Amino acid sequence: MDKSSVLDSLIPKETQKKILESVFRPPEPTQHTMLYRLCRSLKEYGLDPPTTDQIISEVGEDYENQLSLGEVKLRKKELFTILEHSVFSRMFEASMRSRNDEQYSLNYPGGDEKQATVKAWTAPYIGDAALLLRRTLDRMNSGRGDALYANYVPIVQSSGTGKSRAVDELAQQVFTLPFCLRQEYSDTGYPVADKDVGEILLGGGGALVPSNRTVAAVGMDQGVFLKHLFKAAHEDLSAMPTYSSQEALAKAFHSRLRENNYRARFYERVCTKTSQELKPSRTALSLAMERKGSKETLEYEAAFELISLIRIKSGIPPTSKYEERGVDGGTGRKIWLCIYFDESHALTQKVIQPDSSQSRTAYQTLCWVLNRLRSLDLFTIFLSTQSHMSAYSPPKGLFWSERVINDTTPGVQAPICEMSFDNWSGGDQLAAPYQNTLQDVCKIAFMVRFGRPLFWSRYEAGDDDVKRTILSFARKKIAGNRTDKLNSEAELAVLMFRVGLSFDKTRVGVPQTEAKLVRGHMISCHSIPQHREFIYAAASSEPILAEAAAQLMDINNIWEKLAGTLFGLCNNGMIAKGERGELLARLLLTKAHDWVVYGLRSKDVLRPRRFTRPILLADFLEALVGKKNKDEIMKAKPNNTRNGPTLADSPLGQAALNFTHWAKAADDCSVTDNGAWIALTRCMAWQCCDGQPEVDLVTPLMLPPEDAKLGPYTVSAIFWQIKNRATPTRAEIDAERLGFFSYCEKPLSEEISAEIVNSRPYLTIVLNLGISNLRPEGKTGKPKPILSLSASRRISSRGSSFKTTYPRYALSISGCSHDTFPNLIPVADQHIYSSLLSPGNCVTDHARQDLENLEGIMQQKPLWGKANGKLKGSFVQYGDQSSRLCLNESQEEPVPTVEVYEYHEREGEDEGTVNFVEEVADVEMDGTC
Repeated sequence: MDKSSVLDSLIPKETQKKILESVFRPPEPTQHTMLYRLCRSLKEYGLDPPTTDQIISEVGEDYENQLSLGEVKLRKKELFTILEHSVFSRMFEASMRSRNDEQYSLNYPGGDEKQATVKAWTAPYIGDAALLLRRTLDRMNSGRGDALYANYVPIVQSSGTGKSRAVDELAQQVFTLPFCLRQEYSDTGYPVADKDVGEILLGGGGALVPSNRTVAAVGMDQGVFLKHLFKAAHEDLSAMPTYSSQEALAKAFHSRLRENNYRARFYERVCTKTSQELKPSRTALSLAMERKGSKETLEYEAAFELISLIRIKSGIPPTSKYEERGVDGGTGRKIWLCIYFDESHALTQKVIQPDSSQSRTAYQTLCWVLNRLRSLDLFTIFLSTQSHMSAYSPPKGLFWSERVINDTTPGVQAPICEMSFDNWSGGDQLAAPYQNTLQDVCKIAFMVRFGRPLFWSRYEAGDDDVKRTILSFARKKIAGNRTDKLNSEAELAVLMFRVGLSFDKTRVGVPQTEAKLVRGHMISCHSIPQHREFIYAAASSEPILAEAAAQLMDINNIWEKLAGTLFGLCNNGMIAKGERGELLARLLLTKAHDWVVYGLRSKDVLRPRRFTRPILLADFLEALVGKKNKDEIMKAKPNNTRNGPTLADSPLGQAALNFTHWAKAADDCSVTDNGAWIALTRCMAWQCCDGQPEVDLVTPLMLPPEDAKLGPYTVSAIFWQIKNRATPTRAEIDAERLGFFSYCEKPLSEEISAEIVNSRPYLTIVLNLGISNLRPEGKTGKPKPILSLSASRRISSRGSSFKTTYPRYALSISGCSHDTFPNLIPVADQHIYSSLLSPGNCVTDHARQDLENLEGIMQQKPLWGKANGKLKGSFVQYGDQSSRLCLNESQEEPVPTVEVYEYHEREGEDEGTVNFVEEVADVEMDGTC
């Protein structure tokens, strides 16, 4: 490793000079002090060097000679040659790895990737996010009154959602001074970073703020910078013509900033004048500035003059004088001047006076300076994917101003998260009915059109290599690094994309975890309440990211350890107890989908596999309940009409499904055929809305023929009801009553008549996950029936005129064990899966979940109960003979894992009246699948 070049990439040359000055400052250091000062300076910069004690321990007592400290002290060697010793290798490796990860998560491309990014960034803007942003800012400005800390707002959203592009579009509507504060170590990002601006805003010392600089002194630096910024803008604007509107002036200035390196020269002029003013006496000037009121500062005066000129240049007559906001707050006033700081996380990370009770970040200090301008119609925006929301807009109790904590300043703005989504460049419609087959929607070129603009803009602007590697790019965006390896947060993100994992926001640590997921792993921030105590974060429906998440699960063998991961999340309370039944169901169904894909590609050992693909319903059922059960299910007949075909001979026999993620419905859209074809188009399944009658989950089905186009008349669905009770439930689901099917009046094609459309079959499945069908170890007895056929209960009380149009195939699946799901739940993990459904208690929450440890807990009788699978019951030691409460298999009839409901009529009933009776025919099968 060339540590010299690596050091240059990590620490700018100017900062290295500051470190030299710090190390060799008076009094003249000893060799040991010199080493101590170097390590301390590196740590202040943000690296993680070893301590001097660690260096001595590793290098030995002869460390001064080993590190050539004497030659460095005599200036015969450069200071940073000390870092060439292997004792510093871990620091370099960790720092470069961190920087690479950060650069990738911030989308700093190189080579052809950069060209694609630039091309995508400069393409015509699509969508209304920028217009919404302007209206939102105007409403904020109008409603903030004279409140403190209310004239700025952060934009908090995950990567690739168009934050930078939105504020750039805003700059063409409102006169804007834009800044990109990207650090110097990354020179490949776009837009280009504004050099030297960050040095001043961070405290005038680059990465290292001198220890004698106070918060007030740094605030003074920032105020002087703003003063010269406003004056320079006023000077240049004076030479421009008068325009007809605010928007026309904004667009002209925006264009000027992009021409002939004007922006770089403009900010260089501002920084030069700022530095010249600050050099003579920072401290004296700081104290003088601090004593002045808000409206007496020089930056306030310069901003007032600039806004006055902006109004005149926008076509407002000079006779209409600009007036600052009065005590009435200025209701109805719009923004005239905007400033935004892109990639502003460096401001939140730089701490001034770190050892003082007055400690502040450079961001907090800048907000304090901007607050002095609150009487003007000026608004500032801060953008970053990298920092936590709490660093920008903390809740009231953690705010840095005592007046905010005491609720005397209610105007602090909640961060903006409303950015572009589903704004594809290909037209107003993302998808239209009867235009695409199920195979079409599984193509990458189709999937990228959904979700954030990052993927479709990059794909359409990129060359063949960029298109070919778009999935690899998506994987790395979720992982948050340049590899496909997952840390703990990335694993949570993958689960959120695949199974709709959500967290209990009342738990300590959940808001911080969700902030990390938004920051670095592509989870969307859907909403931020005004109190800012937490955020609403989730995985949005983005097929390209869902496919990438599926591939990451495959690459990292997530399925093998997923049960333990979920148990840990449930055990520490991060997942609400009421969510666990449906979560486990979504997990099993997703795993069944992936199991089919593994089978389709069993001969292909190359990873990652492609998971977005049509799979047959028959294969899906086999993955879910095993081949023997699947074969019997395929023989089932409808249970709501007589003389119906078997499931295998019906259109369901060749039906296909395709889902890589789940979407949450807000109403009954999930139980309509319009919702079904749209879900198939986006490669998703439905999690029904809270309170939805009869149905909890819906997995849409595409009916044959294979080349049929997706639309409401060509789809059906599996309707799932999830139960977590100790006794089986036989609830019936009536898709007709739910209004799922649209009526067709004319043929859809030569192959699809109106009669076929109006007799589409569907499948209903009740998952009785709470049934215990674990076989105790070493026990023998009556074989467990795996599947039984049963007559259905009566569906409806509708009169004798009722005639079923849409055949229903119905079954129930009971248990949560290897017997029930032989391909999905390993024998060794079945106790963990069943524990996921249990409410927290001293058994499920016990630190050691091995059976013998749990038996030791149960022997103390904290809870009395019957035998449960491998665990002995509380009554087993009472008497020589086993009691019925021991639940030996020979003493109690086991519940069949799969039960199929079939139609049955009583003899002698009128033809128009349907009556159902309970008849069960056990299917003789082995005890295992």
